[in-house]
Amino acid sequence: MLVQPPTKDADAKKQLRRAKGAAIQTVARIVGTVHNGLQVPLGLLILLDPRFQSNRVFQTTPLSYAVCYISAGYFFHDLIMCASRFALEGPLYTIHALVCHAAYAFGVTTGFIHYHGAAFLQWELSTTFVHLRWFMYKMGWANTRAYVLNGVSMVLVFFGCRIVWGYIESVVLVGDVLRERWVPGGSPFPVGGTVGYCVAAVVMNTLNTYWFYKMLTAALAVLLGGKKASDVSTHKDD
Repeated sequence: MLVQPPTKDADAKKQLRRAKGAAIQTVARIVGTVHNGLQVPLGLLILLDPRFQSNRVFQTTPLSYAVCYISAGYFFHDLIMCASRFALEGPLYTIHALVCHAAYAFGVTTGFIHYHGAAFLQWELSTTFVHLRWFMYKMGWANTRAYVLNGVSMVLVFFGCRIVWGYIESVVLVGDVLRERWVPGGSPFPVGGTVGYCVAAVVMNTLNTYWFYKMLTAALAVLLGGKKASDVSTHKDD
């Protein structure tokens, strides 16, 4: 299924490393696709629940706990993958995995912020197109119309769910956790949680903005600059 670009001068060990890297990426992306396919709809159900809309910090249900448990586990898996392949994944993906795992683990252990956990799961809508792009590249479709259309869709969905929705939801989150510091008589929400979520909001939105810039630059190079999609595509296991 996966087509490795030809490397005539590569020795057997290098070819084996490339094949192993592609296999690991395949498994990781399948796991991510299953996680997103399950969690995004469940997160949307939580967001539409009036109980969560009226109490974004403290409201919980068995479903919201299940969502937090699953995503805490998934992002721990993602963190291990990034840490074990740090030379390839780099610091940005590792930071992303660490912050996400910490956020959902906090929701599991404290019972707080389940609404916002569901809200940020909607970011993963864009990841579906990222995974599909990788599989299409490996299948030799890098210069096809379908590959370009998927890339354009990826940029548009990323902008909608991670930039527009991400910025708006981050402002709401920061407002909610800061408000707990001025509750008369005190709040059970910890000061460390307030600081942590404010820092996390800045870090995650910075990462998303940087990645969107990279995506948009590559897309414009293809659509307006006349470059081939394969010339601007980068894939971590190559």
